[in-house]
Amino acid sequence: MRNPLQKPGLLTVVAVTAIVAFACGRDSATAQLEGLQDGTYFGVAEYTDGNGWAPLLQLTVGDGAIASVIFDYADADAEFKTDNQPYNQRMQDAVGTNPRQYTAELEQRLLAAQSLPVEAVSGATSSSAWFNRLADAVVERAREGDTRVALLPMSSTYRAEDQPDERGWIATISIRYERQSIAEIDYDEVQRQNGTITARKSQDSDYAERWNAATGVDQTTVFPRLAEQLKDEGRPAGVDIISGATDSSRRFRTVAQAAIDKRVVVDFQQIQNALR
Repeated sequence: MRNPLQKPGLLTVVAVTAIVAFACGRDSATAQLEGLQDGTYFGVAEYTDGNGWAPLLQLTVGDGAIASVIFDYADADAEFKTDNQPYNQRMQDAVGTNPRQYTAELEQRLLAAQSLPVEAVSGATSSSAWFNRLADAVVERAREGDTRVALLPMSSTYRAEDQPDERGWIATISIRYERQSIAEIDYDEVQRQNGTITARKSQDSDYAERWNAATGVDQTTVFPRLAEQLKDEGRPAGVDIISGATDSSRRFRTVAQAAIDKRVVVDFQQIQNALR
């Protein structure tokens, strides 16, 4: 259960003073938040990202000002990133901050400044951008007194791969969504040794020559054709099995579905219940 009053680093008088001083020196492009109607307002990305997380933000307005803020990420089971200790430790080790720290810092900056956008937190640039996008959307709801959930489109890349076949080839795919549509697909079949890619079928001219001699097609035409069909159809089941490339066609459909399955529709009601 999340409670903004229990967030780590909750504002104290000293912290407020320091952050207000910081905010006063920021770029004048920030805009003070006015005309907010009292209530609780919530925004969240419509889908999880490629790592299985959906950013969310909840604002409570009292006396026309933002009284509390919760910023976090939730997975498909409404578990919060700030509560995921292994994730927090890995990020801390990698970049010097973690979700518990940067979410609290962003919350504090908005509470203190009562303006948007807030300054990005070092080491959390992407999350800072999500905070500002969500805050913009939720503030618009607050100006209208509209407590409906603000759903934001998710642009992200989703990846999947299968197990090596008898020759050691692994089918790999990455699918990049821009808002609601597939924008780019990268499919290949690779070989790895000790976790490092040692061969790519897309770059193997000898393999292409042998495949083409046997079937009249090869990976230089098959892989792009499969990708284009998926972009057009939007679903792996709509991708044709290409004659002479049955195995690759089936593998493509399998890993494409596995990647798309990672783009999960957010159950915002479950998340809101978990915040209470």
